[in-house]
Amino acid sequence: MLPRLLGVFVSAVLLPQLANQLGWYSAEVGRQPWVVYGLLRTSDALSKAVTAGQVWFSLILFTLVYALLFALFLYLLNKKIQHGPDEEELSEAHHLSPASKRNNPVISHDAPGISAAALRNVSDL
Repeated sequence: MLPRLLGVFVSAVLLPQLANQLGWYSAEVGRQPWVVYGLLRTSDALSKAVTAGQVWFSLILFTLVYALLFALFLYLLNKKIQHGPDEEELSEAHHLSPASKRNNPVISHDAPGISAAALRNVSDL
């Protein structure tokens, strides 16, 4: 079960990018800001200066640019994952003081007159 869950987590990295693209697509598909309701119909709002070929060219070009940006995103993400964490991050994690490794970071020292058992009971709350 755990390896499949980890596989889901790995693929979930792409979900924000997918949500961003699909949200943009759904917001723009039906919008026609140049058409004024009741005054200008969609059939009258067509441009006679822009041909269908130009529209297709721009649509294909935008699709290619977004596909290239997405491929670059995946490449850089994979490169960062393969590289792993920096050495500084690893060394900082291994050299933590004993006080910072406790369950309760608020209590960073032993208070006089309080036993360690009492501190454990407080941190269990």
